[in-house]
Amino acid sequence: MGTRIDDVTPSYYVEHLATFAVGRQFGLTFPADGIRKLKQMEKNSAIWAQPLVLRFRQNGVTVEDENGDLVEQFPLELIEQPTAHVSNDPRDTYNNILLFIVREDTRSKRSSTPTEMHIFQDFLKSIIIDLFF
Repeated sequence: MGTRIDDVTPSYYVEHLATFAVGRQFGLTFPADGIRKLKQMEKNSAIWAQPLVLRFRQNGVTVEDENGDLVEQFPLELIEQPTAHVSNDPRDTYNNILLFIVREDTRSKRSSTPTEMHIFQDFLKSIIIDLFF
């Protein structure tokens, strides 16, 4: 997992760990809040990791299942606070995490997705290295 699979469109095998609603009313405002909540969920065995492909495209980020079917897509202008959480602690199960916040899209009057935080595990640190170093 976490391996870069495409040189034309940067694409990576990852595991989706969680999606959280963001806002003061949820106690989640910053990336550190999401990491804290993820670790609380881990203690309750409430995490189900879903293998996915994360693709970085010119206009945004797409999430696809292992068959290449689109699961979600996020316009680049709505993505905020991309964050890497890297830990060298061998007891830290989630030690190579990429997370980002997708703001609510208020342009669409029909349906509005609330602001959400998306958290992915990148076992080989390939996304983190490509994006942050």
